[in-house]
Amino acid sequence: TNLANIRLAKRFSFLKTHRLEARFDFFNIMNSNVVTTRQLRAGSTYLFPTAIILPRILQIGASYKF
Repeated sequence: TNLANIRLAKRFSFLKTHRLEARFDFFNIMNSNVVTTRQLRAGSTYLFPTAIILPRILQIGASYKF
């Protein structure tokens, strides 16, 4: 399974010892929907996908150190 994830971050320094960092994380940016698990038991759900890769996710965060 190939996934593409990107993190963008910028650090700002001020007042000598204070730092602020802003982060943007992009997970699964190509929106891959690969099946990772299939039902292998015989029956009406044979080869039915039971797990796929999570969809595209954007996470925004910040850190403040003093």
